[in-house]
Amino acid sequence: MRFLYTFSIILLSIPSILFASSIMESKDLYKIGVLAYKGKDDAMTRWQEHGNYLNQKFSPIQFKIIPLSYKNDEMTKAVERGQVDFIITNPGHYMELELGGHVSRLATRRMSGPEGILDQFGGTAITLPSRTDIEHYTDLEGKTVVIPSQSSLGGWQVHLREAVLQGSDLRNESKIIELKNHRKVVESILRGEADAGFVRSDLLEQMEKNGELQLSQLKIVNQVSEAGYPYLLSTRLYPEWPFAKVTGVPHDVAIKIVYHLMNIPSTSPAAKSAGIFGWTIPGHYSSVGDLFREVGLGPYTPKPPTLLEVINRFWKQIIVVILATSTLLLFITLRLLRANLLLRANEKELQQAANVFKYAEEGIIITDSTTSIVDVNEAFSKTTGYERKEIIGQFPSLLHSGRQAPQFYDEMWKKINEWGFWSGVLWNKKKNGTLYAEQLTITSIKNREDEVCQYVGIFRDITKQLENDEKLKNAVRAKDDFLASMSHELRTPLTSIIGNSEMLAEKLQDQHHLELIRSIEIAGRSQLALVNDILDMSKIESGKFSIEEIPYDFNQMLKDVEGILQNSARINNLEFIVKARNSEYFKLLGDSHRVCQILTNLIGNALKFTSHGEVILTTWVDGESLLFEVKDTGIGMTEEEQKNLFNRFEQADKSISRSYGGSGLGLSISSALAGMMAGTITVHSVKEEGSTFLLTLPYRSSAIPLSEEQQVIYPAQALNEKLSGNILIAEDTPELQLLERRILERMGLSVTIAQNGQEAVDTAFADSFDLILMDMQMPVMDGITACQILKSQGNQTPIIALTANVMQKHRELFSEAGCDGFLAKPIDKQELRRVLEQFLN
Repeated sequence: MRFLYTFSIILLSIPSILFASSIMESKDLYKIGVLAYKGKDDAMTRWQEHGNYLNQKFSPIQFKIIPLSYKNDEMTKAVERGQVDFIITNPGHYMELELGGHVSRLATRRMSGPEGILDQFGGTAITLPSRTDIEHYTDLEGKTVVIPSQSSLGGWQVHLREAVLQGSDLRNESKIIELKNHRKVVESILRGEADAGFVRSDLLEQMEKNGELQLSQLKIVNQVSEAGYPYLLSTRLYPEWPFAKVTGVPHDVAIKIVYHLMNIPSTSPAAKSAGIFGWTIPGHYSSVGDLFREVGLGPYTPKPPTLLEVINRFWKQIIVVILATSTLLLFITLRLLRANLLLRANEKELQQAANVFKYAEEGIIITDSTTSIVDVNEAFSKTTGYERKEIIGQFPSLLHSGRQAPQFYDEMWKKINEWGFWSGVLWNKKKNGTLYAEQLTITSIKNREDEVCQYVGIFRDITKQLENDEKLKNAVRAKDDFLASMSHELRTPLTSIIGNSEMLAEKLQDQHHLELIRSIEIAGRSQLALVNDILDMSKIESGKFSIEEIPYDFNQMLKDVEGILQNSARINNLEFIVKARNSEYFKLLGDSHRVCQILTNLIGNALKFTSHGEVILTTWVDGESLLFEVKDTGIGMTEEEQKNLFNRFEQADKSISRSYGGSGLGLSISSALAGMMAGTITVHSVKEEGSTFLLTLPYRSSAIPLSEEQQVIYPAQALNEKLSGNILIAEDTPELQLLERRILERMGLSVTIAQNGQEAVDTAFADSFDLILMDMQMPVMDGITACQILKSQGNQTPIIALTANVMQKHRELFSEAGCDGFLAKPIDKQELRRVLEQFLN
């Protein structure tokens, strides 16, 4: 490898050598700045032979060694002011200057170690052997640490990285003192002037070899070992010192220097006095760049080069390339002509692509294979606030917001490497510090050798979209909370109205008074139906409504519908007829509750809008369809009125609401339920003649035969049969306490009232009960908490929720708290009795 590199240098330098006399006469003296980390005298002693060697090779041009110390940042200033032409310095200092655009590496030194040649080094952290409290970098928090300089890689920067990785940033958590010299650091520790010190690895062994100390006088902090590395070590290893040229130095001079550096014999005075084996091709200093990024060192915003700097840096390189390839000029000319023809042919397409890149609304970022940014479009700059000229050469990590963990990026790059692309949402940070969310897609671009040569990222700012989504979610939550609160506040008084109306109706004998009470009950149930309709519509809109698919008895369902509506037909002096043309011997599959709800709504409307005559429900099976026809002899509708019939809050005629009542929600909900069951509702109507509604649902039969056992329907006398048991009611509303007590006592049960959840818990543990009826919203302690306490403390009494909070989330809360059942208010006496018999038996 070294031979090939040297050969390429010789080949490229041929034109330079041919014209060296004319070019090099422009300068007779070149200055080489060397980092004097052990003092300027030591630096001159070590490196003067390099100056002599180059003077011999470049005569009459001379090279002068300039030792520059850490003090006052001498080397950085000398480079920036153009006071030196070449530098020999540590990798950290070099990377800082390279990132600033001041230098570029030519070669890396090789060291002679006790076990072979070395091209890496690290750092050694030292303290006195008596300091048993200092073992790792984290033990240095609050301590005094001496270092050569904060520009020293081996004496500071590598240690800082290890400390940060261990969770301790010594810049903020320790007292740092710069002594401008590695040897002074060791001497300070030996005198006990500091708690710990940082130096370059191999220094301690050199000082012991020179008789300046014994290794037993010191203790190594955070000691580690690397295979093949012979020196005491506390950190990971990094490339050795580079030989670099300062920006502006003629390229041909640099090439010739590289050539001669590569050929310094290891036995020459230049190599021996410098304590090195020689020079080799430039090392890869990305690990030093990683160090800078991890701990925040070095300039991350390089100054944009001026036009003069661009010319100074590249025009001679262009000349060298042209001269070096002069023998291929004819071939290149022919290729260029061919390329020009192709370029003209594709000019329109390229222009279109350039316009897309430049004017696209999405931000576009292009990087090379190392993820260094090579181009961005205007939308990128508009979104991030970074101008194109200041972002080129940076890394996308400049935009990181810190909201994504490192594992996020590891997984992202893993997918890019495996699949060639990645798409997702991440949060980044603009130049002004503002965070923004972006929808990003990254694609890897490969060359003909199937190697990744570029990455292209396309993104758009979705911050406002996410904010709007969050506002929408909050609005939906607010609506759900409002509906839940509304339902509870309406159900509580309706429980009292309906329940007490039922009880009065059972006792009254006077027909006039009985009709008044029945009208109150009907009004209450009408309001309850409206509340249920609103809740159903809300659940359908939010997608939280679910349809069951369970076996049900079709014949029994028709009996239930007939039983529910026959009394209403009788009151209105109408005839309600059920005609089942299909006889089912097996249970059907579906949601019988929702089918019953649709039929009840359709038939209820027919009864309401029919003043005389009849309402007929007819069912039959046609192939794979189950059909229900509801036909009435009512007021009918025009074709125009039928168009909006299934819209929410719509009725055929606005005057209908005043004449017949109703919210206009029932048919809309029924149509939505039919659709959710893969069915339809259609209507045919003639004004003043009547209407016919047709419900069509999928016909699905199970393999479960109908049993002789039917659902228990409680006749009026059955509700009066006595039960036995001791019931605890947790209810805070006095009116409902009285109503629930009367209902249960009429069934023959003993009743105890608790005013709140805490009282219910205390009473349940003080006495023995067969069943607990638990409300949800109560003062002192709510019903959910009371259930949790009772179950967690071993109370085995069955608990049934009896509440006006009937949303699905409330049912789930009671279930999670250990509740054994759920009853909704207003109280359905038949359902209440069914539950009581289940648990009391």
